[in-house]
Amino acid sequence: MDANRPEALPAVVARRRGRARLRSATVALGAVSLVAAGAVAYTLPGGTANTATTAGTATGTGTVHAAAGGS
Repeated sequence: MDANRPEALPAVVARRRGRARLRSATVALGAVSLVAAGAVAYTLPGGTANTATTAGTATGTGTVHAAAGGS
């Protein structure tokens, strides 16, 4: 379509309006996704608690094996 033709002008305006709507919907959906990801990250347990628990379990298991092996 040529924007210089008078009969094409409504189509060009409609296409620009459609692109603007699509762009605003994309931005809104991105913002909602970002908020949802933040909410999920906030509710998940922290990485340090899981690491400390794993380290404590590994140490406890090692001690049991050492005591059993020494008998």
